[in-house]
Amino acid sequence: MYIAGQLKQGIRDYLIIDSPTAQAYKGFVNNLAGDEPPTHLLIYVWNITNSEEILRNSSAKPIIKQCGPYWYWPLVIKFQLSWQNDTSLIRYKEWDSYYFDRTLSAGDDQLDIVTSVNVPFQGVYKALHSTFASLSRCSLSLYRSMSESLGF
Repeated sequence: MYIAGQLKQGIRDYLIIDSPTAQAYKGFVNNLAGDEPPTHLLIYVWNITNSEEILRNSSAKPIIKQCGPYWYWPLVIKFQLSWQNDTSLIRYKEWDSYYFDRTLSAGDDQLDIVTSVNVPFQGVYKALHSTFASLSRCSLSLYRSMSESLGF
């Protein structure tokens, strides 16, 4: 029972943040200040290497090359912390930032030029294009019928 109680208390001390003096408070407020290993973000991008050819010839197949990884270290800082009445709830604001690590990355995020497809734009364009095409046909039909009825 003693070991189970000590284990339970250790977990509680590590996970519960009920005041600024709590053991895990520093790591909660700033992700780089705690005892845990830092997390990182790896980003890979796909570069279309023959973009000029694709623009000239719509039937050309894209040649794609994977670029990366690009390593980023997140910095998360919580501020304006306030405990609610029973200290079981903490309200706070959060500031997130990512820092590029040139030493671990396969490229330079400021110098590498990547050409890729803007998928969200393509989806919106396709949806709007078909909508406007339908509206154009309706407008043209309405214009013709009004012109005929008015004798133009």
